[in-house]
Amino acid sequence: MNKDAYKQFNNAVVGGIGMFVTLRLRGCPAEQNVNAMIDLWLAILEPLREWDNEDIANLQRAFIAVAREVEEWPTPKAVINKLEPKVKVSRRNLPPPPQTKEQRQEIDNIIQDIFNTLNINKEEKR
Repeated sequence: MNKDAYKQFNNAVVGGIGMFVTLRLRGCPAEQNVNAMIDLWLAILEPLREWDNEDIANLQRAFIAVAREVEEWPTPKAVINKLEPKVKVSRRNLPPPPQTKEQRQEIDNIIQDIFNTLNINKEEKR
């Protein structure tokens, strides 16, 4: 992860933990332990993703979703469970788009032209 991405990731985690502290949830760490808590969360969350801009926005949404639901200090797992899966779609995995009647007819015409050029009857080859 590059320096800027890490800074954004760090800010997202600090902001999320800060939100939990501000909510004064039961089980909130003592003020002198908050930095250690942040370091722990960073160490747990960092290896999960590349943490690009999309991932960081997703992380911020996950912290907010957890904050809406909890009454006690959450574990990192609560935030991890709220992360939206990162789906990478490769064009190779997509089915070809459906062809229109016009496209199919054009392909049939091209094939027939090839058969005519080669002096082959299309019906003989089927």
